[in-house]
This record gives sequence, structure tokens and C-alpha cells, in this order.
Amino acid sequence: MRFGIAYGRITPLLITTGMPQSTAYLDIGDTTLDVRMGWSFNASIPLASITTVGALDRKVLSIGVHGWNGRWLVNGRSDQSVQITIDPAVKAKAVLYPIKLRELTVSVDNRDEFVRVLQVG
Repeated sequence: MRFGIAYGRITPLLITTGMPQSTAYLDIGDTTLDVRMGWSFNASIPLASITTVGALDRKVLSIGVHGWNGRWLVNGRSDQSVQITIDPAVKAKAVLYPIKLRELTVSVDNRDEFVRVLQVG
């Protein structure tokens, strides 16, 4: 099942930098959650490694792909965010560099449905 990464007012800038909405999504498969945001982020997370998932009630302060030390933000707007905890950490790519991913905060279209599906799965 595919969910789009939620975009907001900064959509034109994200498109200009090679991250159009058509390339920004989360795919929940039988065994993995695949997360993509254009050329800037790529992760395949085993569903068995997702320890928690929940909607964030607060807004985040930045837009795009940012992170450090295993904690990454991948978003196109400051709200509609979901936080996913991963254990063990997985290999991913952020801004073309290999990273370890242990926590992902991502803005999601239809956030509540995404959380429900991921928790049930």
C-alpha cells in the first residue's frame, strides 16, 4: 500500500531540487516499508524491525532531508508527521551517502491511516 510524503507550501522548491511528489512516498509491502524522496533519501525497512510508530502532534522546524546519528527527518511540510523507531538500525541512503537509520520522522499524506495500517501489519 502506497502513501505519499506530504508536501506543503515549499513544494516548488522541492520540485526544483529534484524531489517532486511523484518520487516521494512510503510503500508498505509484505515484509518491508520502503521510503523514497527523490534522489535524496532511500530506505528499505524490514517491518519486523519497526518497534514503534506514532503520529506527532507537534510541527517540525525544517523541511527536506536532515539527520544525524541515526535520527532522520524526511518531509515536505512541517505537520502531518509520523515517527518510526527501528531496531536494529538499517542501512539507508541520505543525500547519496550511506547512513544507519534507527529513527525516522516523515510527513505522510493520510497520516492516521498510515499509522493504522503499519500497526496492524
